[in-house]
Amino acid sequence: MAGFVQRTFRKLWNEKFFLFVVAANTAQFLGRLGFAIAGLDGGMDRFLDGPATFGTVATIQVMFFALGIAGVPATLGFALRKEWGTLAVILVSAATIAFDIWGFTLQPTAALGFVVPAVSLAYVGITDRMSRSAPMRAPLANS
Repeated sequence: MAGFVQRTFRKLWNEKFFLFVVAANTAQFLGRLGFAIAGLDGGMDRFLDGPATFGTVATIQVMFFALGIAGVPATLGFALRKEWGTLAVILVSAATIAFDIWGFTLQPTAALGFVVPAVSLAYVGITDRMSRSAPMRAPLANS
């Protein structure tokens, strides 16, 4: 019974939660690009709760574009289960968390930007740990 539960959990984790992580990363890069494009008409400072310097607004604009653009190939590679895609998602997630820590000092709603990268990093870490703890299977005999 325990083996069945473990196999079922692994299957759900590998299929359903994987699709959730891909969808969340897609929404994240689309959102970043959407805000960056919307900020071109009137400036990113209109999305901020308080006043900000030109340098701060320009940094936000550039980072939203950079993280959004970097998220496209990262998510695509991850969705295709490429090793480089997983590494790219890790790097983009780490950069997003670093950027949003800085953003949190300007506006508390930047904390929302932590959610998808944290979930992505947790998924990659748990999946890696599960794959390392999976029992080794004997190779199929050549007939």
